Amino acid sequence: MKAGHLKDIDKPSEPFEVIGKIIPRYENENWTFTELLYEAPYLKSYQDEEDEEDEEADCLEYIDNTDKIIYLLYRRYRRM
Repeated sequence: MKAGHLKDIDKPSEPFEVIGKIIPRYENENWTFTELLYEAPYLKSYQDEEDEEDEEADCLEYIDNTDKIIYLLYRRYRRM
């Protein structure tokens, strides 16, 4: 994740529906992926942070860190 994408992270902890997972594979210099859909979707949320500075610090550990992975969902229409 690059620093320019920090603005893309929603701060509120809204629940979101998890319907499956993506299993990436790198073989012969080629990336492919398999989608695994769960039988029953479920809601996931992350606990709200009380201190906004701590929340930002948590995000900063992902900036330019090749040992960390973050998955983002970009919505076509964002609520304001």
